Amino acid sequence: MRFSILFTLVLLVPPPFVGPAHAQRSRNPFDAETSRLAREVERNGRRPERAMVPLLELIRYAEETSPGTTDRALERLASTPPVLAIAGNDDDPGL
Repeated sequence: MRFSILFTLVLLVPPPFVGPAHAQRSRNPFDAETSRLAREVERNGRRPERAMVPLLELIRYAEETSPGTTDRALERLASTPPVLAIAGNDDDPGL
């Protein structure tokens, strides 16, 4: 059975570090960058090959973002056309 790139990468990314409560309350610049990268992936719906680099950068920042930020972004992106094209979900005719 063939694993898609997206799900393989998601499995390789460790869960984000949960720090002290006061660190979670402060603004994290990586959260804003993660949001920007997610929007860039969504915008590249007609050219999924252009979405690959922002998607990989988004995953790379997983450890620096606030807990759950990358997870939420990836869940939202999981059903977008560029991610489906990159992941190669051609095994499921419903997608």
